[in-house]
Amino acid sequence: MTTNSILIVEPETEQQIIALEGFMEKLKIKFKVKKDDTYNQNYVETILNSKKQIKTGKITQVNKEDFKNFLGV
Repeated sequence: MTTNSILIVEPETEQQIIALEGFMEKLKIKFKVKKDDTYNQNYVETILNSKKQIKTGKITQVNKEDFKNFLGV
């Protein structure tokens, strides 16, 4: 018996991924793992690094009046 059903699962943790993969393998269900690569990984890493810098106080504050000069325009 075959079916045309497709299940879309969105696990939130690595543990959930491991459990789901194990479950599917035991039941001999074919599955594919597709990473959500909506954003370029370099971009994501840059944003995460920036967030760390903010938390540690490694920021540059610019007054509104000095913004154009700061940007060099």
